[in-house]
Amino acid sequence: MTARFHACAVGSEALSTGSFWAFGLLVLLALIVIPTGFDSRYLPWFCVEMIGMGLLFRLWWKGEASIAFHAWRVAGPLSAWLGLSMTLAAIQILLGTTESRFDTLRHLHFFAGGLLLIPLVASAYPALTATASQKWTPVAASAFLLVSLISGSLRLIQSSSAEGTAAWWPFIYRNHFAAFAVLVLPVLCRRAFCGPTPHWGAAAGVVVGIAGVVSSASRSGIVLLAITLGAFFVLASLRLRGKRKFVPMAAILLTVLLGAVLADSGVLSWRMQHNTSLLEGRVDYWQASLRMIQERPLLGWGFGTWPDVYPQFQTNDTGVPVNHAHSDWLEIAAEGGVITLLALTAVFGRSLWVAGQNPALLGVPAFLILAMVDYPLRLPLLLFTFVSILVTAELLHRRRAP
Repeated sequence: MTARFHACAVGSEALSTGSFWAFGLLVLLALIVIPTGFDSRYLPWFCVEMIGMGLLFRLWWKGEASIAFHAWRVAGPLSAWLGLSMTLAAIQILLGTTESRFDTLRHLHFFAGGLLLIPLVASAYPALTATASQKWTPVAASAFLLVSLISGSLRLIQSSSAEGTAAWWPFIYRNHFAAFAVLVLPVLCRRAFCGPTPHWGAAAGVVVGIAGVVSSASRSGIVLLAITLGAFFVLASLRLRGKRKFVPMAAILLTVLLGAVLADSGVLSWRMQHNTSLLEGRVDYWQASLRMIQERPLLGWGFGTWPDVYPQFQTNDTGVPVNHAHSDWLEIAAEGGVITLLALTAVFGRSLWVAGQNPALLGVPAFLILAMVDYPLRLPLLLFTFVSILVTAELLHRRRAP
């Protein structure tokens, strides 16, 4: 067993040159993916795949290929879902069961990129858990949330009508910004309030994230964020002793209050008054998706082909182009069959278990719950963040296990 493999498997604090090299690649990939939050063509995500393949070749050349296999084994359900989806996409192309070979091939590369990202995160794990990374990564995440907030609909910075669509760079859709906030805010809460000393950079990110989600008027995001932070408070308090258990409660309540004060709730009020229902339009998409699943339950219609197949099953033709089912779970089952849905369910179950052991990871199952009513898993930036956090959590959980 090599030193780097030992660092990943056991959690050794000794940092190798390779871990810093992998950490640098991870930062580079983040910079590649960030400007493409809503790029449906996923072209920059192919760079993730190519760099991941380069990493595998480098590990093989140095005789350290066991690191990659160990990472895939540790992130078992996630690796199974991404690998199974990639394999099924290849089968759909070979058998001609897909409605569009080009779209399915594109998604094959997309899943492959996620799969190859896992060993890269594992290789960078020692550097990710180093003191410098724990100090500056929350600051970087807080700055990113602030940039998105500034480009969004905060009234004091950017005035826009309630009816208009605000671009939450690099996201265009408000629910995708909310999904990112739900994913990272529990991690920032843990770093800000549950350590020996407060981390003010992370605390600022929590305030900005709450203000951003409220300002974005994402109703599902607001509800999920409230539940997630509430669950974090309960679990974190149970793990602290004495007077320290009241520190997270006071800090989180203060940041929630401050975030709500800074938020622009005008767009949310307008949506509550003018939108008939949270499920408006989605019910038709979901019913059509269920009919797709019933007709092709095993291999599905082909990854990436939901927009092409939907017109055959829609009940109400409003004349508006529909590109997604607004439910990643149903869309994945319709495109790849029920087996991929079962694999995604295993990822969700595993994320619940890991979050129960570490409240900072509550954003991972919350993110997957949001994916039941939206489509964050198809965005490069969100998949990149989701895979990175979940793999790091699995390695941290393995390190703490007896």
